[in-house]
Amino acid sequence: MASLILIWGIECETPPAAGGSRSPDWVSGESSKYPREKYLTGVGYGDSRKAAEDEAYATIARIFQANIQSKTREWEEYFQSSDKSEGPKVESQVSRKIFMDQLTQVSTHKVLENVSIAEVWVDSRIHRTYALAVMDRAHSAAVIQGRIEELDRQAQTLFESATKVGQPDGVQQAVSKLQVVRELHAAFKALLLREGLNTDLKIINPDGRGLDGRLSLTQVGKALRQVLSQEFHVALELSGPHSEKIWSAILQGLTREGLVVTDRSSALSASGGGSNGLEEKRIEDVLVKGEMNLEPLQLQGRPFYRWQVQFTLIDLSNNRVLGNVARNGREGHLNPSEAEARAVRAAQWGVQEEVGPTLAGIIFGEE
Repeated sequence: MASLILIWGIECETPPAAGGSRSPDWVSGESSKYPREKYLTGVGYGDSRKAAEDEAYATIARIFQANIQSKTREWEEYFQSSDKSEGPKVESQVSRKIFMDQLTQVSTHKVLENVSIAEVWVDSRIHRTYALAVMDRAHSAAVIQGRIEELDRQAQTLFESATKVGQPDGVQQAVSKLQVVRELHAAFKALLLREGLNTDLKIINPDGRGLDGRLSLTQVGKALRQVLSQEFHVALELSGPHSEKIWSAILQGLTREGLVVTDRSSALSASGGGSNGLEEKRIEDVLVKGEMNLEPLQLQGRPFYRWQVQFTLIDLSNNRVLGNVARNGREGHLNPSEAEARAVRAAQWGVQEEVGPTLAGIIFGEE
């Protein structure tokens, strides 16, 4: 009797296992029942049915993952050449980071939703189970193509809105900068996902055809880099002990995401601590206000320091709080000064590797 299993969140009916000494044709070659021009297949084997089925799914997954990895190398070369041609001041790391982080994960899950186990065979002589995973090319291509078309429409709408919003003069332009950045970033990510799915579509289609789009990833990526490097600025204001080290860490974390950061604390000091002169000349769009706290402790007879960093993101066009981010921890050592140094280093790492990307995600409007 057929059974139901849950693979990648998709409930699918699996066939009963067949046995015998004569193996089906698909165990060692192409299946006559599932010809290559109509189906994409993967064979797996193992000591149990589950192991065989998992390996069959993985066999198909590796086909797509290999092509996605090839695509990321292609785009890595593009971003490197883009860096050289556009000059050192252009922070194109944001585009590369988004692309490299996302494209490798973008589509395999979606594709595997269209894969099912078609046949299972048990070799009773050696007690080995074989499984055949099958993807219907025509059905899968239709599903993927529909998703690509949806992403094309989404990206086009966002890009058109962003480029129109960026045109008004004066105050309206300043008020809308954050919206422009968010819409361009969302359009870029939509096209990123589209690029990965189109790579999959070329594998699914027997003739290797993909789907051409009206809006290119390079076009939107260039517009996003230009806005981030020339028009959108983040002010950073820090207080507390070792603030210069936390400043360096958060600066690296934010600039790695493509954001241009200015030191508002230095600007305030230069103006004598007043804010009027700064406001008259202010070009910042978002303020990152942070505070570092260190508290000495004694735990089990040893010196410890508890550290905490807190950041608040403020939209300077309307003084609206966009979000808050906090991290904390504690570090100890036999020597109090080394315990403090360890706590500061831990805070630096947390700010650079975790807080920076989280703050950038809030700015870009991501969950």
